[in-house]
Amino acid sequence: MTQRTSRVDDIVASVLKFQARAGLAIARDDVPAANRYLVKVWAAIDDLKAIVPEGRRELEILLEHRRPDIRLRAAHAVMMWATDLAIPVFGRLLVEDFGPEISANERSEIRISAALALYRYFGVRNYDQNRLIEPLKAFGIELPYYDHEKWQRVDIPTLPNRKKP
Repeated sequence: MTQRTSRVDDIVASVLKFQARAGLAIARDDVPAANRYLVKVWAAIDDLKAIVPEGRRELEILLEHRRPDIRLRAAHAVMMWATDLAIPVFGRLLVEDFGPEISANERSEIRISAALALYRYFGVRNYDQNRLIEPLKAFGIELPYYDHEKWQRVDIPTLPNRKKP
């Protein structure tokens, strides 16, 4: 049992290491590097999922990790066997204040990925976040109403006619 536990610990350490590197790549908008590291993150997560039940238990523990990107990856994995644990994580990632340690690029990636998982799960096909308000209430998540009107009321200033040179 000790050998198996240390293997799980090693794999979790790989998930954390490669996700940290992916986060740095995402922050600097280095898509090729981010993709390379995310492939390694998902390979490590697949290894964890295969070690039943210890690996899956570790993924469920990662749902409470301090880093939102780790919670996001864990929630995607846990969706396979425990949607009741993963859905609230995705919901909280939509409204959580990540603080300054999470870059704007990382915030966007986390929120978009969480929203897409929720849209898929709840069958929302038009990507209107307001359609997630009611379903998430059942999981204890209060998603605020998003006013789409404010984006439709843009006043575009008219430019004076310019003479051709």
